[in-house]
Amino acid sequence: MIFTKHHPAFDSLFFVLSAISKDSLKPALQCLKVESDRMYASDGWRLHIAENVGLDPGLYESPIHSGIRILLYPIPNVEEETLKYPEIDHAIWDYKAEGLKTFPLAKYEHPSVLDYCHVIRNTSDQYAYNYEWFQASKRGMSCAIYDPEHPAKGLVLINRKENRLALLMPIRTNN
Repeated sequence: MIFTKHHPAFDSLFFVLSAISKDSLKPALQCLKVESDRMYASDGWRLHIAENVGLDPGLYESPIHSGIRILLYPIPNVEEETLKYPEIDHAIWDYKAEGLKTFPLAKYEHPSVLDYCHVIRNTSDQYAYNYEWFQASKRGMSCAIYDPEHPAKGLVLINRKENRLALLMPIRTNN
């Protein structure tokens, strides 16, 4: 299947595919996982989730996912033991709970540095977030949510309007 940037599913697919692992030692993480209601991808440090855009459930490979074109094809007859995709439900913490910090994010790509600096300054000094992953995950998101009581849980970026969620895992600093 080929999706161009004018296809209605392009933005959601591009967002999810930007978290696919490039590590050849993690073949399961080099795939897009599609379930009946959602699709997701992870490289082990970030997890991108969006509503299913009409794809059949299963695993998909995407040898090309650029800003103008996505090539996507299903991986046929995958044995569960050969290419087992990690379960993600335990990783998504309750980002709607009380006592969490919420940071509004700018609507445009240009102020990503400002958003990143604001988040870093207002979260734990024991953890940091990779700027490149933050910038890729931030596209189209409306806010970032952080749990000050449990900083190791990571940073959740959400876009409620388009039902997208990104989870960024922190990198421990030496402080």
